[in-house]
Amino acid sequence: MKRLLTLKASHDVCVAETDHIKTIADLIGIECEHLVITSLDAVVAGTAGGNQFDYIYLCGHANEKGFGEADGSRIFPWGEFALALCNANWLNTEGVLFLATCRGGLRSIADTMFRVCGKIDYICGPRWSVDKHDLTCGFHTFIYNLEARHEEPAVAVERASKATGRHFFCYDRLECCSSDLVASLSAVQHLIAAGALDEKEVLRRLFGASPKNESTAA
Repeated sequence: MKRLLTLKASHDVCVAETDHIKTIADLIGIECEHLVITSLDAVVAGTAGGNQFDYIYLCGHANEKGFGEADGSRIFPWGEFALALCNANWLNTEGVLFLATCRGGLRSIADTMFRVCGKIDYICGPRWSVDKHDLTCGFHTFIYNLEARHEEPAVAVERASKATGRHFFCYDRLECCSSDLVASLSAVQHLIAAGALDEKEVLRRLFGASPKNESTAA
């Protein structure tokens, strides 16, 4: 059985949204778990039994720099989140990270996360401002087309866009990353795992200082 993890990153994400996603998973025959993100350390240690997932649904508020609370009191930078995902080893091969946030479909966000974590194969999300109705309808259409209709991600995300009237995008690591970048990333991850490189120093050199607590877009 395939597995889905919902990650709640903001206190004002309503229970109805995460319950809706669980119901969608149940209908399609996908096992579902839920986790509230309180810190990136919690991402690494937060899921029971060290299980891996075929889908991760991240819900919260976001802009091009990171995601978290709507008032900016807690923001998780995209690059640091990607590194936490790698350390948690949550995603199965061909797994999909669905960014159920405003601006989650920006190419710059996908590029950042692909550069940091070689274990993310697909990143999907809306490019503009959206609400819970757009997100749950879009995700339902997307996952239905993947799992029930056996369509490719590009077709599934196009149908999600048509169903909601919002533009959803799905980025494939193979299209976004060169083979040289993939090899370099693999080497860096090996050095971090071996303790020869400090992961926070790597992030600082890649992206500069971490974003401060800035207000998010939606």
